[in-house]
Amino acid sequence: MSRYALGVDLGTTYSAAAIARGSNAEPLPLGTDTAQIPSVVLIREDGEILVGDPAERRASAEPTRAAREFKRRLGDPVPIIIGDTTHTVESLMGHLLREIVRRATEQEGETPGVVVLTHPANYSEYKIGSLREAARLAGLDSSDVILITEPEAAAIAYSRQQRIEPGEIVAIYDFGGGTFDAALVRRTDDQFELIGIPEGMERLGGIDFDQAVMAHVDSCLGGLVSSADKNDPQTRPGQARLRVECRRAKESLSTDSDTTIPVAMPGVQTEVRLTRDEFESMIRPRIAETVRALERAVASAHVTMDQVARVLLVGGSSRMPIVAELVRGATNRPVGLDAHPKLTIAVGAALAGAASIPNAVEASPSSSSSAPAGTWQPPVRAPEPPAAPIAKPARGGRKVGVKVAAIGGVVGAVAVVAALALGGGSSPKTAPATTLGPSTVTTLPGDTGTTVAPIPGDTSTTAATVAAGRGVTQTVDRFAFGESAAGSGIPGPALAAGVSGIVAVTADAAGAVYVATNEATVLRISGGNVELVASLDPAEGIPGGIVVTSDGSVLVSTSAGVRSLLSGGSTLLLPRADAGLGATPGPIALDGAGNLFLADNDNHRIIRRGTDGALSLVAGNGGGAVPGPQIGDGQPAGNVALGYVTGLVVDGGGNLILADSGALAVRVIAPAGTISTLAGGGSTSLAGADGTLAADGAPARDIAFGAIDGLAVSTSGTPFVADLSSGAIVRIAADGTVQIVIARNPSTGAVDGVPANNSSISALGALAYRDGVLYFEDSTSLRRITGL
Repeated sequence: MSRYALGVDLGTTYSAAAIARGSNAEPLPLGTDTAQIPSVVLIREDGEILVGDPAERRASAEPTRAAREFKRRLGDPVPIIIGDTTHTVESLMGHLLREIVRRATEQEGETPGVVVLTHPANYSEYKIGSLREAARLAGLDSSDVILITEPEAAAIAYSRQQRIEPGEIVAIYDFGGGTFDAALVRRTDDQFELIGIPEGMERLGGIDFDQAVMAHVDSCLGGLVSSADKNDPQTRPGQARLRVECRRAKESLSTDSDTTIPVAMPGVQTEVRLTRDEFESMIRPRIAETVRALERAVASAHVTMDQVARVLLVGGSSRMPIVAELVRGATNRPVGLDAHPKLTIAVGAALAGAASIPNAVEASPSSSSSAPAGTWQPPVRAPEPPAAPIAKPARGGRKVGVKVAAIGGVVGAVAVVAALALGGGSSPKTAPATTLGPSTVTTLPGDTGTTVAPIPGDTSTTAATVAAGRGVTQTVDRFAFGESAAGSGIPGPALAAGVSGIVAVTADAAGAVYVATNEATVLRISGGNVELVASLDPAEGIPGGIVVTSDGSVLVSTSAGVRSLLSGGSTLLLPRADAGLGATPGPIALDGAGNLFLADNDNHRIIRRGTDGALSLVAGNGGGAVPGPQIGDGQPAGNVALGYVTGLVVDGGGNLILADSGALAVRVIAPAGTISTLAGGGSTSLAGADGTLAADGAPARDIAFGAIDGLAVSTSGTPFVADLSSGAIVRIAADGTVQIVIARNPSTGAVDGVPANNSSISALGALAYRDGVLYFEDSTSLRRITGL
């Protein structure tokens, strides 16, 4: 019997596997009734470990001994408590993987020749290392393990099943239980290649929609679910059962127009009805985010949407009808749903592994014909154009690298397959990786450039001559987080806080900076040290916004409402049910008098909570705004449509300034209540197809933003806007024109300690301003520009 490859997709909610020999791959039966198993590990009091279906069945009776959705915490050093013992995320994933390998060995009668593990496209090197540690804990030899990204595996599976003509481009839209990825694959004469830069949202998936359904149930019952007595022994099992029922309701709405959700909690025995229209209104803004990410992936390849032959939907969450509807509407391209969307990635991973086994790759298709169904050619990555923009994974994700050779020593199938497809080459498990950094940059023709000195002891910054780019001359440096503390001037704790993504940033009058993270933690950074302000309830999801009050309280928006954190305690200042808020938390802001403003993005509105607790509508008529010239200027803001608000600030004059990523505009609501457009809605792209940025001095209302993901306002009232698609922070001057503050610079990396126009950015996000300092999220780092 020939050696076989085992492809494994360790998912957030479900895990799947497939076995491949040569160009043939079949799913490995794992579940009792389905091919996949729940990603659940239960450790009983006597030490017995249950995985998958047995763990899921037992979890309702022993909820405190079950761990689920732990993939989202991969890389987090804080252990998970099961019963009265602690376990690392890597060990839990190791238990899951060990069981899958055992099933494969039992079925095939021998251990796999190679195991291929998949991961989201935006995993950092640190998280990839954690995944390798999980494989080690599962008992696997590192020389027998290959890692590839999930969209790459999906592309491999699709290329085996469908006939693709040379030159055709296919977009992969991969929406699973916990993550989202998008990538493009193109057919050449004799192989397939991945083009552009894959997009990824590491913390967006089906479980977030389960939470939205659960929040809907809680709202319908007046908060009885969230306020249930935690000391009642029936509360936890009841909530666990309800979570399962909410997931089933979500899945049933893919085929039914309405459903009922049974609720069995202490003192509550009832049912809640949910229609598909209600459900889709809850999740539509988040689905729209994935569509924009897909559009950015296409733009990063320097192709237009009409050059994409089709869009393939994979992942369990892609089964929801609204996904195909919004993707088709935005792309105007044929959309195909894989027959087994939950298994596609595992099948592709197995095929990639089979190609790495000697003599496993069968005859390549001829140069004049496309690969027929049943024949697989591994994809390779096309060379990146010199000025290709680096698109940011939405809200807190991190881009892994621009080129395959730079993916931090992890050799995936796409780096391997070029050698295999062309005949010869080294094994994928031993091929060396090449690291690209500032030392490889040369001066552009006609530009004298600037010599950047290395930071002592920091290998990430090497002496190099870099070409000046766009931006200001004030110094940019890293304020907190990142991968190395050396030479940054910041003590280690501020750079090693286990932050995988920053959601929101603010600063107080004393100069301390507060961040809300993907891990649902609130951190305070002062004097180079990080202090944990609070760990929020994971059931409330990722926070949406953060501000600090004059008395030092920290306010954070969550799916439960707005929480006030003070002296280690937490109170629900504004319960979601009281204000009729949607389940998706939005940004928040305070004015000088202490009035609170909150973006309710699910309902397309902004509300105000006065210091007396009274609520009022500030803006939004319930309709969703779209890009282009904005409608309603000069009218009461309550009569005007809003899109998805990603930034909210009150300036010194009492004006409420908002960044609308749905409308791709920055708008201002005056104290009198009228709204006007400050920037955006024009026809001059902030970044052209070739990456060229709009000229300084261009009218702000003539600018067409790509994707707005951050807003800050200076003490003097000057707005700063982060455009994650164009890769630039712009300042809107008092005369209504724009100026580039810092931008993507193809001649250098994100160098610190130099003028901003001699550095670059990786992946923009949240902004904050205080006392002449602009703080901005850049991938997993928090950086700053002083003197603005």
